[in-house]
Amino acid sequence: MNLEELRARYGEVFELTAGDITVYCVRPSRAAFMRYVARVQDRQKLLAACEDLVRDCAVHPTGQELEQLFERWPGATLTLAVKLAELAGAAEEARIKAL
Repeated sequence: MNLEELRARYGEVFELTAGDITVYCVRPSRAAFMRYVARVQDRQKLLAACEDLVRDCAVHPTGQELEQLFERWPGATLTLAVKLAELAGAAEEARIKAL
């Protein structure tokens, strides 16, 4: 994996780390984030929703290597998905101002 190559190919790239896992991702698209929000509210689909968001955004590792990380550290996908949601703006605090 070459970070410069990833930047050249994808533009803005973010390093997300959860425990021993490091995944390089792009910011979630609107469509990917909407799919995540729709599925994450169903507790039975929570982990699958998190894995799908990470898959949608991961640029390295991908494919089988990413799946092996999911198998070895399934809980890390929750942490990574929360960080990706923050990149999508979910952590932004809204402000109100009287005019």
